[in-house]
Amino acid sequence: MYPLDKVFYPLALKAVATVPFNTLFVQVVLEGDVDGVVLTDCPKQPKAFYLIPPYAMSLLFGEIRSSFIQQQLKPYLLNQQGEQKQAEWLQVHPVTVEQELDSALDSELAIATEQLAIRDRHGNQ
Repeated sequence: MYPLDKVFYPLALKAVATVPFNTLFVQVVLEGDVDGVVLTDCPKQPKAFYLIPPYAMSLLFGEIRSSFIQQQLKPYLLNQQGEQKQAEWLQVHPVTVEQELDSALDSELAIATEQLAIRDRHGNQ
């Protein structure tokens, strides 16, 4: 995944407006009111957006391709590079992507989540 250049934040704001549930927790990041991490599938032509505000919730939205899930998102969610600092509550739109994520992650996510929980209990060691 790639950091989203701020020049594309209006595009992400437009895309998040199509999400049919509360997205204020990420809108404030895109509007610059709250710090957070804003990632995308492609730095030059972003279609998928992954926002991680500082309160352990995250949102995946936009045009999400299978290749993005398999090659970029899955390694992050499984914390294969040690990038995650805490567990996240991931929300997804559209809902069809949830099924694809479930299929892509299978039982690996449960193992990775437990590893993060153990690390958190021991002070991120």
